[in-house]
Amino acid sequence: MGPDALLDLRGRIDAHLPALKLTDLNLETEIVIQYQQAKALLGRVIASDTVPTNQKAQVANSCTAILDQLSKMQIRLYSSERFKAIEQVLIKALRTLPTATQEQFFVDYERLHAEET
Repeated sequence: MGPDALLDLRGRIDAHLPALKLTDLNLETEIVIQYQQAKALLGRVIASDTVPTNQKAQVANSCTAILDQLSKMQIRLYSSERFKAIEQVLIKALRTLPTATQEQFFVDYERLHAEET
């Protein structure tokens, strides 16, 4: 089976699966699949002589928008992973400070986090 047929088959299988929790959803995978489907559609409509030019442009714009989403997702993921690493280094450094200083930091940090949410 080619990519188009496999993507179509996956879509039909997914439609019959029970709803998933948002936490179970892999957004990166879903956006990549959406991009692959849009790209496959673009290939079909570009090759077609019966599809109007404006509809071909709409499909091309959809591919561009999905790539933009993927790019933004990669930036957010990188930022999140980097922030986690910085937190780990900070906690390690805090352990070298006096207990009172550590406790004050975590009180302040928890208050800041509570204000953000």
